[in-house]
Amino acid sequence: MRQATEIPGRPAGGVQSLGRAISLLRIVSTMNASGLRLSDLVSASGLPKPTVARLMAELLASGLVMRDAQRRFRLGPLTHELGVISLMNFRLQELCRPSLAALSEATGETTYLKVRSGSDVFCLDLATPERKRKARTSWRGSRAALGTGACGLALLSFMPETERIHVIRQHAPHAPAGAAAYMRALSERIEQTRVTGYALSSDDVYAGMSAIGIPVFDGAGRPIVALSVSLPTAELNPRSRDRVLAALSEQEGLLRRTLRQSGVHET
Repeated sequence: MRQATEIPGRPAGGVQSLGRAISLLRIVSTMNASGLRLSDLVSASGLPKPTVARLMAELLASGLVMRDAQRRFRLGPLTHELGVISLMNFRLQELCRPSLAALSEATGETTYLKVRSGSDVFCLDLATPERKRKARTSWRGSRAALGTGACGLALLSFMPETERIHVIRQHAPHAPAGAAAYMRALSERIEQTRVTGYALSSDDVYAGMSAIGIPVFDGAGRPIVALSVSLPTAELNPRSRDRVLAALSEQEGLLRRTLRQSGVHET
């Protein structure tokens, strides 16, 4: 992860404020459906209340967030406008959709496409058989800490080591079980994922549901996106695991070639 550098003619504090504002915006996006109070943002960010209040006031004035009648912050109209504009040049979701749909058809399960967003994993798309719609564990636009779920673990495990350590240390202080336990458990899961080549998530995101995920790499060996298949934990066994892994491997190969031919790696 690139470190913020001081820009000539601009105080270093401006760079720090920008980073903090972006972090707050990401936190709002994780709970956009219900909204967040100022106190919630203070707790989630770990920043002083005056700092959060000042930055949220700036985001509010810019239209990046809005405040409802219950004084809860949600994403503002400018975020929608920026999203519409960015989609004109952002083809990743479109390019990946055929593989995501084929994966869902082959397995009969809900499949997910997720990407890295800073120190988070972001759900870009999903495909769900009609009979599985009530079993979804993520939604388009949902966000969680990298390392969470099969896709998040797959992406984190194959990131460059320095970036991986930075992400783990960033999330560790907020772990319910404590920083030491979080880092130890996550490091073990990362090691296992790197050995097997796939990430396994069992009951740690949603009770009764498991998922298997693999990364899709660019030509330099960096993970671009991750694909995962979600299924009930009660149905996860060596046979179903191998069936899912075979389908994931096939679509990963096809998708990797598609992305390479499209030039997405260079964008």
